[in-house]
Amino acid sequence: TSTPFRLPDKDVIAPSDVRVSIFDGGLPNTPDIGRWIDYHEPRGIGTANSNFCDHGLAVTGVLLFGHLDGILPQPLCKIRHVRVLDNNTGSDLEYIDVLDRIIAHINDGYEFLNISVGPGMSIDDDEITAWTAEIDSRLAGGRIFATVAAGNDGERDNTAGLDRIQPPSDGVNVVCVGASDSQDNSWSRAAYSCRGPGRSPGLVKPDGVSFGGSQRQPFKILGRNGTICDAQGTSFASPYALRSAVLVRTQLGN
Repeated sequence: TSTPFRLPDKDVIAPSDVRVSIFDGGLPNTPDIGRWIDYHEPRGIGTANSNFCDHGLAVTGVLLFGHLDGILPQPLCKIRHVRVLDNNTGSDLEYIDVLDRIIAHINDGYEFLNISVGPGMSIDDDEITAWTAEIDSRLAGGRIFATVAAGNDGERDNTAGLDRIQPPSDGVNVVCVGASDSQDNSWSRAAYSCRGPGRSPGLVKPDGVSFGGSQRQPFKILGRNGTICDAQGTSFASPYALRSAVLVRTQLGN
């Protein structure tokens, strides 16, 4: 289901020194959230894909406004949105072109990052992916708080390990975020949310869970053309967790 919404005529809550970046699929032309967005397209990236832009809008909207329940609140923070997906994404199963765009901009001076994209594969204890190795090494300084979606294959074959978390959420220098199915006290892990364990030394993964929506209690996201839509996924749990971290930084400072 979808319902119409109106964007708030307000500036962000967080001070300008709170620097937040999202790597995702881009943004559609409507709704126009450009007032709160620093939009960046890496050199050489291909044409935007409308489905990826919808995903990028939803993820960005979660960080701006949270779970949408009625009137949209004052947006939290200015966000740099780096489009890393294009119409060619998926032709390479390891998404190396997407990874290259992320690592080119991951150390641009932003203290909060969210990554809700990546190769749709479960981790392997015996082999670290380029995604995890490259991103983890660039976050080793401890100055960047990065949330990464755990993945949505939690209902795949457990015996074969196909339900385990997906790169780059197995990194030791990122916060791997799984999804809960409800905001009530009776919440549990959402069935789709990928499971641990991670790889040594980061065996305890996901690092935590945040509300990601379910059939019973969907996550309310921004949709194109001014509608609020129902969704579910760790893609939304991850920026929802980052939103809490940014709120703490905003209230308490450094």
